[in-house]
Amino acid sequence: MRRNILISTITSILFFVTIIGCGSDSHRPNDLPKLYSCKITVTQDGVPLPDASVNIIAKDISTKYKNASGMTDSNGVAEMLTHGFVGAPAGSYKLFAL
Repeated sequence: MRRNILISTITSILFFVTIIGCGSDSHRPNDLPKLYSCKITVTQDGVPLPDASVNIIAKDISTKYKNASGMTDSNGVAEMLTHGFVGAPAGSYKLFAL
């Protein structure tokens, strides 16, 4: 009985910690600009390339948030993240995929 209560208590604590930590913008930097959805498809010889690291770097190097990055899924699609947040600031970028 004590073991079930302990497991239940630990599960409840982990659940609340997860809820508090997820979806919060409390760690979003105040100067992070508006981000726009950005998905990039990477192919090699016309075939989607999975597990590729994709980086975009702003052509305007004076901006503070110069890059966004992502990893391609099994369909070769990478969703860009900036400072851990979904999307990329508006601008012109150079694309690098490895």
